[in-house]
Amino acid sequence: MSERSGKQGVLELHVELLKAYIQARSSLKTANVVARVGYVNGQTLVESRVYRGAYDSTNWFNSDSEWRSTFSEAERDLLRQIAADLARLCPGASDPS
Repeated sequence: MSERSGKQGVLELHVELLKAYIQARSSLKTANVVARVGYVNGQTLVESRVYRGAYDSTNWFNSDSEWRSTFSEAERDLLRQIAADLARLCPGASDPS
């Protein structure tokens, strides 16, 4: 249920990945994931937001697993922000975690 519409229904997420990248600077690596999410109830756009998930870490060994881990943490940061807005927009929904 959306607080704004007051109608019972399914809230759909329309997600557009805008950017996903990792930058390396000396001994630091930074991952960023940027996405636009539209929250739609039926045919009505309830809200649209742009989210940026980011994570910085030390580049110890320059290994593939370090890079994947850094990127995964940026994705988790992005998903935490989306989950917070879902909880606000759907206050009666159960927590999937």
